[in-house]
Amino acid sequence: MKLRTLCETHWTSRADALLTFLRAFPVVVRALEHLQENGDVKAGQHLHTILKWDFIIGLVVCEHILQSTVFLSTFLQNVSCDLMEAARESEVVINTLTNERNDPEVWNALFEKASDVAGHFDVIPSKPRTAGLQRHRHNVPAESPTEYWKRSLYIPFMDHMTLEITDRLLGGTVQDRFLAQYLVASSIHRITLDIKGRLFDAFAQYLTPHDQHVFNAEMRSWETKWNGADVSIIKPTTLQDTLKECNWDLYPRISTMIRVLLTMPVSTSIAERSFSSLRRIKTYLRSTMGQGRLSDLSLLYIHRDQQIDINSAIEQFATDKKEVPVLDIECIQ
Repeated sequence: MKLRTLCETHWTSRADALLTFLRAFPVVVRALEHLQENGDVKAGQHLHTILKWDFIIGLVVCEHILQSTVFLSTFLQNVSCDLMEAARESEVVINTLTNERNDPEVWNALFEKASDVAGHFDVIPSKPRTAGLQRHRHNVPAESPTEYWKRSLYIPFMDHMTLEITDRLLGGTVQDRFLAQYLVASSIHRITLDIKGRLFDAFAQYLTPHDQHVFNAEMRSWETKWNGADVSIIKPTTLQDTLKECNWDLYPRISTMIRVLLTMPVSTSIAERSFSSLRRIKTYLRSTMGQGRLSDLSLLYIHRDQQIDINSAIEQFATDKKEVPVLDIECIQ
């Protein structure tokens, strides 16, 4: 497999880069040896670095742990990413990492795998010397290399990954805000008293007044509206469609919760796609473009799949510009 560039931001790219490097490790070593024999000084330095036990054990452990997050990272980069599904999958990944952390057989298998890779190049498993005072590296007390690297590398990295996933997707009241997806008309029958209480606590700062009795009364009306709806009525299945059917005057709190959830990004993939489209919008021929025009063109380009009624746009423009008389649409066309 071809070696891949290590991306500093995407966990998926990191996992792929480490996987290809681990599988092609013998080829990399032979290539560096060949370059060193031909007088390449840097190749000799790289060869000396990768043929160390601390590098090999770090490569095997990091590749294994990051592989557990590949499917979650890929799912988070989808355009149509579901918040609730992302939260549930995050819990699955966290439970997987926790179980592996507490299972000694997993670590023993990783250590044995690293020993096999190192054995082909006569690299012996080792650990740094335990000193009384050491500030520049981990000075973990351990009697054997396997115990040392488990305490200094494997367990800390596992805990770091678990904490990062929890803080980014499940931390604080973020997970409870995801429960607002139960307000979708097609899912309102699954809501419970516990979910209602967690919803109010998560969105209390956005609700006026902060009265749970008023919120519960509005929720009962919302449930009655959709649970008792005629069978012939098609219930909205997405947050966007539900928001269109949610009258602000009748259901202000439910509308607020849906709006807040719609503005919560589950990942940065949408923003990154938007950044990549700027080079197509602001070209050398548009170097003097202002911020307002750039924002408007960006919205038109990014959401180009949305259908726009030209007649309504012209009428709205004419209404906003009161000093401009209403335009004749037929003449313009």
